[in-house]
Amino acid sequence: MQSMIFLFSMYMLTAVLSFLSRGISGYILIFLLSLLSVVLTKSFLGPWYLSLYMIITVIITFAAIKIGKRLLGVSKEDTDGVIRKKKAVVSILSNENKVKNAKRHVLYERSRNIGNLYENIKNVSVLLRKREIISEFGKFLNNNFSFIFCKVVFFDFENEDVNAYVYTIKKDDNAVFFEEKKMAVFSSMIERLKHRKSFFTIGSSEPGFYDFAEGSNCSVIEAIPFYIEKKMTSIIYIADLPQKQKDNFFIVASQTAMSLNRSNLYERVEHLSFVDSLTGIYLRRYFDQRAQEEVLRAQKHNLTVAILMIDIDHFKQCNDTYGHMVGDIVLKEVALRIQHNIREIDLISRYGGEEFTVLLPEVNKDLVFQIAERIRNTVEEKEIVAYDEKVNITVSIGASLFPKDGKTLATLINKADTAMYMSKNAGRNKVTMID
Repeated sequence: MQSMIFLFSMYMLTAVLSFLSRGISGYILIFLLSLLSVVLTKSFLGPWYLSLYMIITVIITFAAIKIGKRLLGVSKEDTDGVIRKKKAVVSILSNENKVKNAKRHVLYERSRNIGNLYENIKNVSVLLRKREIISEFGKFLNNNFSFIFCKVVFFDFENEDVNAYVYTIKKDDNAVFFEEKKMAVFSSMIERLKHRKSFFTIGSSEPGFYDFAEGSNCSVIEAIPFYIEKKMTSIIYIADLPQKQKDNFFIVASQTAMSLNRSNLYERVEHLSFVDSLTGIYLRRYFDQRAQEEVLRAQKHNLTVAILMIDIDHFKQCNDTYGHMVGDIVLKEVALRIQHNIREIDLISRYGGEEFTVLLPEVNKDLVFQIAERIRNTVEEKEIVAYDEKVNITVSIGASLFPKDGKTLATLINKADTAMYMSKNAGRNKVTMID
């Protein structure tokens, strides 16, 4: 009974493996299983039964293989074909996935660039000073673009002395180099860019290239002119900018140019709010602001600063005698003569009707007196010609010195004003310092 159960089990296992097997590997497995069956059954089967077992095993094996092939309807060749097709499908899907990943990366880069552009535009749009705008522009260029150098040339048509401001930005250098030049320096550049409103590419072999390159080791210059009402206000040009970055650079450069124009308008309005329209010198509001800064600086660094209070003598009589138009010319001429007799670091303002103040940083008592006397002398020694009139004018001057005469701005101004009235009471056309 035991032997029968064992034989039945072996037959079933052989049939299942035969049914499932396809190809040479399956046949080899069945052959090995048959040999194992012979070895295991040899102990309780006689020779006749053993031969019968072998015959039945072979018949069942081939029958199972035939039935398996028919039921499955798949040959080895078919199976290999299916595998090849599956591999091809997997390869196609893999390639499609790579393409999708590449597109996803491109979209991510575009999204990142747009985000960076938005941040730059937002940051620049709130700035009102040219230096701040150019500094932000330079940082953005260094973080997002490949280039050798970039120059921003801003034209100021209102300024007769200096009418071109040049800002230079170099790759991997956060410093911005600034210089002032005459408009004539850029005449050939302006002529080349006239009427162009987008990129103008200049190769190293083209004439005028070195006007832009200025000796740098670059091969291509991309220049963009910007206009307001057909008047060129600025030129931004960059060396060796990659082609793929041109669109983004144009957006950033355009925003920077617009911000510079806005800054120029703001600074002009600000300047007008601080400058006296008649004499062209600063008003009291600006003087008080700057004087306060100088006093604080002098306190911090143990320096000196002086204030001159200057008043035109008998100015009301001048107005009454010659008229206010002559009086205006007298005011302008006195302001001009004061300006010509002070240093570049000094500051003059119109403090009241016919009163002027001068801020003198880092001076001693002797230098204060020397400057005040030079102003008084210059005003007195030459008559002022106003229309058909010739007017002789003198001024009375009072001076105070920090920290000797006071440690606050209000005290210094009060002392200088007191000294000025002492000059008037002493006969006018004098310089007085309170000891």
